[in-house]
This record gives sequence, C-alpha cells and structure tokens, in this order.
Amino acid sequence: MVKVYYEDTDCLGIVYHSNYLKYMERGRRQAHTALTLRNHTPGSIRPAREIGKSKLTPEEQEMVLARLRPTFTSVRYGDPGYAQLSRTCAEEILTGSEDGSEMGVFQHLKQPQRQANLRASLVEYLRFGLAAGIFFVT
Repeated sequence: MVKVYYEDTDCLGIVYHSNYLKYMERGRRQAHTALTLRNHTPGSIRPAREIGKSKLTPEEQEMVLARLRPTFTSVRYGDPGYAQLSRTCAEEILTGSEDGSEMGVFQHLKQPQRQANLRASLVEYLRFGLAAGIFFVT
C-alpha cells in the first residue's frame, strides 16, 4: 500500500493524475525494501518470493524489479498518451487494478477487458481455419 501525502492532493483532497508516477516509484521502492527483508519477528507476514526458494539473490531481485518497472506510452506532459502504460509493460501492472484493468489514470478505459472480449468474439465468430489478430494503431 502506498501512502498518499497531503502535498499530493488539491484543496478538495483529490489526487492529481500526474502523481501516479510518484506512487509507482514509491511502490517500487517499497517492493524493493520488502524483497530485501532478512530478519522478521515471529508471526509477521513475509512477502512471497518464488515457490521453492527461500531467498532471492541480488541479481534476481534486480531482474524482478526491472521486469516490474512500468513503461509508459509517453512521459511528456501534453501528449495524449501521457502516463499511459505501454503494451510492453509487465502483465501484473497492466492488469493490476482491482477490476483487472491497468493501474493508473487510464484505468477507466478497461483496455485488458476490451482486448479479452474482442479475442473471445473473434474466436467465436471466425470460420474454421481462419485466424485473426489485434493490431494496435497509434
């Protein structure tokens, strides 16, 4: 869980969408801290790492964090895709919202659900032997 500070909100307490980049970085730092925990008190919850392994080496930690680092369509303010997650982003981030859509300001578009529905419809309505794909146009 990422803390939202008073400085990140406007006078009505509403979070401004450009602060999502800060939240993702805070979350990445918190995940890194959770992965580097060595000592824990009995009865505390420990983050799950990998099945069959008790520890991640520093190289493995960097690989996990590099894979889970969000990538964006654009990071330049004013572009239509500003702060929108790119399609090359990790699946955990692209479908990490509570309702299974992408995390962040573009969550309301429900892109992963729309793509899944389109794929299901294509499979259902295509004739036998035909194949279809989704081509994204920017």
